[in-house]
Amino acid sequence: LLSMGGGVKSVEKLSAISDNQSGRSSKFFNCIRLNFPITLSNSIRNINRAFGYCSNFNQPVIIPDSTINATDAFKNCTKFNSLVTLGNSVINISGIFDNCSAFNQPISIPSSVKFAYNAFRNCKLFNQSLNLNSLEGTGSLLWGCSNFNSPIILPESSISLYEMFRSCSKFNQPVTIPSNVQYMTR
Repeated sequence: LLSMGGGVKSVEKLSAISDNQSGRSSKFFNCIRLNFPITLSNSIRNINRAFGYCSNFNQPVIIPDSTINATDAFKNCTKFNSLVTLGNSVINISGIFDNCSAFNQPISIPSSVKFAYNAFRNCKLFNQSLNLNSLEGTGSLLWGCSNFNSPIILPESSISLYEMFRSCSKFNQPVTIPSNVQYMTR
């Protein structure tokens, strides 16, 4: 269901956010006026770029357990600052909030998530505790989060912390670098 201006509109096949031929799922991509509640079907597997560049979008979203890919889902939603609940099957959240400059909500990252490259990049207001214990890929995770100064648990399995805290100018927390880390640049 889509709710627009107080009215509710039924959308058939919203469960088919993925384009079967291209694998893309940018159904609301660049809808700059989009800002109404959206309920995702329990059969959605991919929301890659689904709300990307929807600069005014600012509604809570529950990503269903059926979803495995949420790459760039809210990328460049510059006014986005609502709760997001990640389903227990999501594997990839790389770039999920990339350049969501207003985003500063607590988020629980389920143990199913393995990849979070650029997940909070340029979320300038983001300052929430993070438990990244299940992640394998974390490069540039917090790059440009200039207000970030919260506790963080880094994944023991990570081998690279490439640009992890780049431009986190307020960050001043103790960090335990996992023993597996081989690359830690910038």
